[in-house]
Amino acid sequence: SSGINAEYGLDETANQKAALELEVGRHLDNMAQLKADLEEKDKEIDRLNKLIAELEKKLADSLGDNKELKAENKRILKENDELRKRLAEEQNNRKSSEKEIVRLERVITNHEGDIAKLKQQLKDYADKEKKMKTELKNLRKSLEDLKDELDRETLKRIDIENKTQTLREENGIQRFSQRKGALRTAP
Repeated sequence: SSGINAEYGLDETANQKAALELEVGRHLDNMAQLKADLEEKDKEIDRLNKLIAELEKKLADSLGDNKELKAENKRILKENDELRKRLAEEQNNRKSSEKEIVRLERVITNHEGDIAKLKQQLKDYADKEKKMKTELKNLRKSLEDLKDELDRETLKRIDIENKTQTLREENGIQRFSQRKGALRTAP
């Protein structure tokens, strides 16, 4: 069976199937992690939006000529700019993550198709192996039948050869007797 497996590439097919299943598992784990990261980022974006709204309200409330208010205003504007940059980065990261998820889903779909093909090939090979085993069994039976037939025919041939030899010897004895008798009757 292992010879047949190697001859038809079953071991390689099984190895390819196992490798594809492992890769699909890794991709699924990566997708789950990316989704969890996206949910965290969404929460962070919501928090940042609330903070921006609060800062903008504080900014509007703090407009005035007071030096202290201007310093606070400057700090808030700077923080607001930093938060907007972080928000933009988070949104870019989310878009990148979403693209990666789509790419990984395509990869998984492709691998699932490959796995289905490999499973079908494996089934086909198993069917071929079963047919070949049946053929081999039939051929062995035919070989045994032919050997038995050959043995029977060989015995028949030997029997015929023995009978032929006996007839030749009897024929030789009769000729000898006839010659001997012809010599006695000859004057």
